[in-house]
Amino acid sequence: MAKVSTPRGVRNNNPLNIRKSNDVFTGEICDIYEKEFKVFKSALYGFRAAFRILQTYILYKGCNTPTKIVGRWCPDGTAKRYCEFVCSKCGFPADKALSFSDKISLVALVQAMAQYETGHVYGIDLISKAYDLCVHS
Repeated sequence: MAKVSTPRGVRNNNPLNIRKSNDVFTGEICDIYEKEFKVFKSALYGFRAAFRILQTYILYKGCNTPTKIVGRWCPDGTAKRYCEFVCSKCGFPADKALSFSDKISLVALVQAMAQYETGHVYGIDLISKAYDLCVHS
């Protein structure tokens, strides 16, 4: 059982802290004690859900740069600092146009976002596998 001091996104297997909504993702589980954020059966499914959301952002909402993605992800005034962190980890500029087919850049982006959200560094292999699950299901 996870310790209470473990970051919420890690405890919930929700590394990008996806908020509860009417959207239901593969691997999502019902947790009556968690009122604000989604809970997944494993981090793999939490990352898969994040890629599904990013797919919608990039393909349908016109959010295709780190600035636009992060601005939509966290519109509460911390987006500038969040984006600077993500871009410093990824090594690309905030205005870099991203394509959903650019697996390498998206995996790096999601890894950095998860680190910002939870303070935990998740492995590239896990995140890459989640991207593949998203694309192939």
